[in-house]
Amino acid sequence: MAAGRQLINTAAIMRYLAENGPASQLQVVKDTTLRRTSIFNIFEQLDQAGLAVISSNIQPAGKGRPSQLWDVNPDVGSFFVAYLANSEEHYGVYDFCGIQQEKVSCKSAEKFDDALSRMIEHFRHWQKQYCFRGVIVVLPGAVEPEKGTVIFSRTWNIEKLPLASNLAEMLYEYAPDIPIIIENNARMAAWGEKKYGSCIGANNFITLHLNSGRCNGRRTPVGVGSGIILNGNLYGGHGGVAGELDNACYKLFSKIYSNNNFPLSLRDFTPDVRKKFAAQLAENFAHLVNYLAPERLAIIFDHETATPDFTIAFKKALCNQIILGNAETFPVVICPDGVGAIMRGAISLLREKYFHDSADFLKLLTQRLKINS
Repeated sequence: MAAGRQLINTAAIMRYLAENGPASQLQVVKDTTLRRTSIFNIFEQLDQAGLAVISSNIQPAGKGRPSQLWDVNPDVGSFFVAYLANSEEHYGVYDFCGIQQEKVSCKSAEKFDDALSRMIEHFRHWQKQYCFRGVIVVLPGAVEPEKGTVIFSRTWNIEKLPLASNLAEMLYEYAPDIPIIIENNARMAAWGEKKYGSCIGANNFITLHLNSGRCNGRRTPVGVGSGIILNGNLYGGHGGVAGELDNACYKLFSKIYSNNNFPLSLRDFTPDVRKKFAAQLAENFAHLVNYLAPERLAIIFDHETATPDFTIAFKKALCNQIILGNAETFPVVICPDGVGAIMRGAISLLREKYFHDSADFLKLLTQRLKINS
């Protein structure tokens, strides 16, 4: 086949395996528009190039021998994930199939530049063992993913920071032109819940994201955000600020507390104030529920403890405000592992963007398959 068509078809099969996991050649024939003979030839080429391997899983085939399943070769490359949270920093290495290989957590640095320096140290250390193909950095604040810009982050006291381009310069010596994504923690938690958590199978839902405040260096209150999934897609809105609640809640807290007394956790509130805060959030989310008619709402706790009185008050106030359908049966699910959801959402998004015709991915295929461009 022509070089251009060969690259397109090969990329399509690799993307299929990356998105769906181990699959037989016949399954790929069934689920794609590629011709059977082309698929068989491409799999042979992927095998010879070390890009795809026969999975240890097997697929029952009724009569006869079970079908062999193919998967992306996990040894081809790895991905680097960093979550620069309020109280802790989390770093992870994931293989080409999205399986975690390394992880480490530590107390957050006081200054953002120090956090970046530490992130670079982890990247350099792991790069000695792994071949990195992409990087994603997640942090609290308003983020414009398309430009890789942090509009503002109260946690880190930064604004209008072109983080993606800055990181590209910092990493150029070790990984020139590596794909870099910058994202918001609430959106990644929502994506993680859709892909691997309580919202698997749900294509329309919203999340309330709560994370503990910050006390090392400067004191910031409980962080509040939201993620929105519409028609199975992550919704960022204009400039990536859809679901941004932290600034509004900060102004509310500023009217009640001095800077040195911001509540760092839901448990820092008195029971009455905590219930009132839950009710105020629920009333605002009820407008979204009534307008968007989502399948469910997920409350995600990130470095935060779910208090029963908060969730009870939230559900009660939400129920009182919902006007569509049966308010009492509207699903509100609790997701206590916010950090896990964020890391899973981040690696999922990074892999999707990488395998969707990123320049690095196409370059890898061209080199391994010796396709003449």
